[in-house]
Amino acid sequence: MSALNHKLRAVGVILAAAAASGQLQAETVTVGAYAVANHSSCGAGNIPGTIQEMNRFFASPDMPADMQKNFYWKDTRVRQNEWTKDGDYRSSTEAASGFDGSDASLLTYIASHGVTSSGVYKALAGSKNAGGCYIPTTSLELGNHASRYTILSTCQGLKIGTGDYPEAAGENPSKTWKNAAKGLNCIFGYSNNMADADQYGEYLLANIKDGTTPLSKAFMDASESVSADNIPAVLCFGASEQEAADYIADNKTFESQARPHATSAWVYRMSNAASGARAVKSSIPAALKLLPMKLNVDKISKAFVGGGATKSISGKIITHTSNTGTASYNERTGTLTIKNFLVNDIRSESVPSLEESQKIATHALKISGLLKIDSSLSLSTIAEDIQGGEKGVSKAISRKFTFKQNLAGATSLSQQGSVDVTVGAGGAVTEIKAALVKIDPVFTPSKRPTDLATRELELETSALDYVAMKAPGANYRIVKKRIGYDAGSFMKRNQISPAVIEVTVEAYQGEFKRLYVEKIAL
Repeated sequence: MSALNHKLRAVGVILAAAAASGQLQAETVTVGAYAVANHSSCGAGNIPGTIQEMNRFFASPDMPADMQKNFYWKDTRVRQNEWTKDGDYRSSTEAASGFDGSDASLLTYIASHGVTSSGVYKALAGSKNAGGCYIPTTSLELGNHASRYTILSTCQGLKIGTGDYPEAAGENPSKTWKNAAKGLNCIFGYSNNMADADQYGEYLLANIKDGTTPLSKAFMDASESVSADNIPAVLCFGASEQEAADYIADNKTFESQARPHATSAWVYRMSNAASGARAVKSSIPAALKLLPMKLNVDKISKAFVGGGATKSISGKIITHTSNTGTASYNERTGTLTIKNFLVNDIRSESVPSLEESQKIATHALKISGLLKIDSSLSLSTIAEDIQGGEKGVSKAISRKFTFKQNLAGATSLSQQGSVDVTVGAGGAVTEIKAALVKIDPVFTPSKRPTDLATRELELETSALDYVAMKAPGANYRIVKKRIGYDAGSFMKRNQISPAVIEVTVEAYQGEFKRLYVEKIAL
């Protein structure tokens, strides 16, 4: 047995003994939640998805048993003076713990408008009363009481560079939050203007439910499931920048113990279209019925986690587990997930160049057999996780390559119908996630193909009208258009997948903006 396996076994024995003796106790994760949908009194566009987002978060079946709502305030009840240092922790008969304010819960979660400029982040409160509209970092001292983690489901909560371009000169979240986060362990947010949606919190809970995924990855994966155009970021603190970076990579639970605040590190994820990505045909069937493509997980797992893996079946989920990793297949959604357990030993090594990483990802796709199952797979997007700190952007820590299937002349605009291969330090393949689909052979597509050219202007106008109903009184501009099939994400599969034009509209009013992604059936 290798030295590494001896270490793993020893750690397992220690944890098992501690659990048996009662030394390991799951602590209660109290949640203080804020959501502002109506921004009319503060001169910004409404964002109705915020309250829906928080409602879905608390209603999620994946809510951990040790996570409890301390309070949940909406619209005008979201007060600026409950965020500033004089009112962020105070006695209250309305809160379950007996304490209210943004520093009164282990996890504080706000969904609202936000913006960062000249090193100051501001979120919007629910009205001009109780202190005013703005909640600025210059007035915050989060973490010197109960709070250890903050989720900023707002635009630009962790703005890096120009927001859309983190490597450009501009903002640095280590400096923005240096004095505002007195005892927080981590902050989860966005560098750019995020897409309006209500699944963010629900998807986060689904990603952390098994306890094996770092909180940072769970958060960024949830954001990506909503929209690959989001640029999620995670900022954590530590005695050194490397220690803070290690905490980002390793922390899997919400911990009440405060970390050292000597410095901080952050990681962001950004996706870009691959060069040569296939364009859609000028006309495609109006809808497809998609079925999960059956995969031989026994054969695939052997190539990645070894022939001696332990096989287990729980409902529709088949899992192979060994000392080197896991291969899990969900028969209901058709989602395959392969994880590498042995990457920590090479974390200090550099990630290969973009060109070399792509070669490694393509080779992994071949040896998995997935490329043989569907030879139409082609590289669509490249996402990179980039680490930085007080001195700015420092290095890439992983690169993810997304390969898409060709579905009757177009691809899926979401994660179904794709394969993700992530390459990390030392060129190790850290994760493969796939959800291949096939067109139901008994389904007859529409005989009349969709003619895109004659309807594009009409569809763009419809998208603008939909956004105007959600955020009345704002200004609007179209920032992106894509055509393909709405097939669903790794979280949920759409059986009937319409051909859609996906129009991304920016709604802006004053300094606050929001992106709305409208999918309109062709």
